[in-house]
Amino acid sequence: MQKSIKRTISILLSILMVVSLFVAVPITASAATQDDIFELVQNMHMLVEDRVRQDDFEAVDALHFFSQALQEEFNSSGLNANAPNVERAYNIALAVYKHFNGTGSVGVTSVSIIEVDALRQALDVLIQGYQMSGDWSNTRVLQFASDMLFRAAMAASGNSEDPNLLSAYSLASTVLAQYTGTTSSYTVTWKDWNGSVLETDENVAEGTTPTYDGAIPTKDGCTFTGWTDGDNTYGLNDALPGVTVDVTYIAVFTYSDGIGASLAGHSISLEGDIAVNFYMEIAPEVVSHEGAYMQFTVPDTSKEYQDQKIYIRDLEPVIIGDKTYYVFKCKVAAKDMASEITSQLIDGDKASTVYTYSVKGYADYLILHQDDSQTFKDAVPLVEAMLQYGTYATNCFSDANALEALDGDIPAKEAAVNNLPEGVTFEGATLSLKSQTTLSLYFISEQELTLSMDGKTEGVDYELAHNGSEYVIRIRNISSAELNDDFTITYTSNGQSGTVTYSPMTYCYKAANSQAADVKLKNVVKALYRYWLAAAQYFNKNQGGN
Repeated sequence: MQKSIKRTISILLSILMVVSLFVAVPITASAATQDDIFELVQNMHMLVEDRVRQDDFEAVDALHFFSQALQEEFNSSGLNANAPNVERAYNIALAVYKHFNGTGSVGVTSVSIIEVDALRQALDVLIQGYQMSGDWSNTRVLQFASDMLFRAAMAASGNSEDPNLLSAYSLASTVLAQYTGTTSSYTVTWKDWNGSVLETDENVAEGTTPTYDGAIPTKDGCTFTGWTDGDNTYGLNDALPGVTVDVTYIAVFTYSDGIGASLAGHSISLEGDIAVNFYMEIAPEVVSHEGAYMQFTVPDTSKEYQDQKIYIRDLEPVIIGDKTYYVFKCKVAAKDMASEITSQLIDGDKASTVYTYSVKGYADYLILHQDDSQTFKDAVPLVEAMLQYGTYATNCFSDANALEALDGDIPAKEAAVNNLPEGVTFEGATLSLKSQTTLSLYFISEQELTLSMDGKTEGVDYELAHNGSEYVIRIRNISSAELNDDFTITYTSNGQSGTVTYSPMTYCYKAANSQAADVKLKNVVKALYRYWLAAAQYFNKNQGGN
């Protein structure tokens, strides 16, 4: 479990769309001594007293928290100033102290909401990893940095040059850099199918792609096809991930008569999310195996959909004519519609042929053959709008220059806030533009705040979270046809109740008309609006509408 968590964190934090946005403040740090730590803690306490007199409680909270975190790590290490966790805590505390006493550098002059979201998402990846491993000390440090950035972003109200936002972004970036910038070495072990060790590579530097230099593994009646680390399987032409922990790779073979499966065809999902469906014919003996699964790999720069494992046991067979198929659905982020998906059926030490496809590949086929089927012809406007949305999403999350601006406007669609209880503030919303759309609404309340949706079920239709006075409700899995729907949230505090009504198109309208939003973001929300128009027409027609 620990190996899987660390590898997941490393992979997710290497993504271009997130890491390229970080502007971490460099820290010049040599090994600290015990006296250095004592002096820094004392100086931070003195600065806390000064900031209390100035009523700067954001600084007070940060100085107190990170000095306390340093002391806890130092004490738990047995006063070992050179322990890795102590060095990291010291570097972070030193950066915080320098920032608030005026000797540090912010390092950024403008921060967009996309950059804030990307940084918080990267911190959240680490938070989840440390939570899963039960490391609450590091979890608290990362959560504090994320929350500090969230509060600053809310208070900035869209001002990308707000000093407090720049400060919080700089410090949060520094915290992230301290958790992802360490270099270690690990051992890579290569084993044959029977467990015998083929090769051992020691002192492999962190991040290095491991390579096998021994004789090609063999097994009677089988063909050597690659390696597995127990979680993922890699073909002979696949680059192995850079090492982040000690790892063992085991040789993978395909039986000469195959795994007992074949790919019958593809389709794309038009139900709201973005996905490719793989229709597989599978031998009954493979279906009967509890551990048999389909492994999808998508070159997803956000890493959310990069590796997807779907077990046959979780699927219901689909009968078409006299054939029985198992349909495996591979989700794809909008920006990765043109990316090649690889799929492989795995059953113990047996693996099928590696299949490749893409959302765009099927969409292009459907458009080219629209005269072959009325079903294809009906879907063409929706598919074309989906491809346009994917093109602008790819551009939005890349370093490439902005594409030509889309013309047309998004009709006005404002939020409706009614009977907001005293002491409660509706801070705004964000829209996650992934395979499935998620609308998040944010509130601030010093008193306990209850959020709900009429006719909807928590944990199924929406999720709730809060931290201190910050509350958020996330409405997930919004289909393409629902992108213009109004979602009404009921809030209650101190016996007072009210509602806020918000739509994904409210966010799109605001982004398209925001002075702070760049051309790329404006393009992608306009493309999303066009995607909704096409989806609404398609589903209305196919459900018997006019």
